[in-house]
Amino acid sequence: MNDSQLPPPASQRISQISLDPCSICFTITPIDQTLQLPDCKHFFCKECLQEYIKYEISAFHHILKIKCPEQNCTHLLTPSILQQLLDPDEFQKYQNLVIMKNKLLHHQNDQKFCPGSGCGKPLKIIPGTSFTVCICS
Repeated sequence: MNDSQLPPPASQRISQISLDPCSICFTITPIDQTLQLPDCKHFFCKECLQEYIKYEISAFHHILKIKCPEQNCTHLLTPSILQQLLDPDEFQKYQNLVIMKNKLLHHQNDQKFCPGSGCGKPLKIIPGTSFTVCICS
């Protein structure tokens, strides 16, 4: 057996494994399959973090503020982290949904709603005036 066939020394094998378990699946995985978030320093295996991000994107309501999945952590995942973990099509979908969500929020800020008891529907502006009307009236 020559030197190229020998396993790496124990100290080198240990350094190739993350000593912190993934906070989602609780497994200890090889270091090249883990990611430590830069702001909060929490460790996750890349596969778990990818699935978490995909879920948050599909849920849509948290898309502008995808947080670290560690319980009680308030740090947000940056677009660069998302881009690193998602394939190009998934990241493009994320970017499109962010644009859509921002447009919706901007539109909601301009939108007025019916104050009628139990209505709450959007009011329509009467063309040529500054008056609004609701279909409930």
